[in-house]
Amino acid sequence: MHQTKLIRLLKTFSAWEIRAFDDFVRSSFFNKNHSVTRLWQLTKEFAPAFDQPELERKLVFTVIFPEESFDEQNSRYLMTDLTRLIENFWCISTGRIIPFGFNRISQKFSRKGTSPKTGKNLPQNSGNAQ
Repeated sequence: MHQTKLIRLLKTFSAWEIRAFDDFVRSSFFNKNHSVTRLWQLTKEFAPAFDQPELERKLVFTVIFPEESFDEQNSRYLMTDLTRLIENFWCISTGRIIPFGFNRISQKFSRKGTSPKTGKNLPQNSGNAQ
């Protein structure tokens, strides 16, 4: 999970955003998928670095689904669902309507120095703009 868009986005969260996002994910109004809630509960324990070995995808999956063998596709679906919740959280926390919020998401990513399409860090401006 360490090199995923989900983790790259979570690394940009402030302490306040982590607490507010926790409320958001646990709200049945915004999220009805208990597996996604469980993924968030496990993942948030590793904030703010999110780089511990316990965040390995197979280990996390076995904690969420102890009776099932690892399923790569299901693991990706869970991470995608949690990533979408981050996007929705940013839209709502900035007062934007979700379906029309992509430009606002792009601005939020940009303010955090992250690409909205990939979640990767953008090059830093050296301050030598002319």
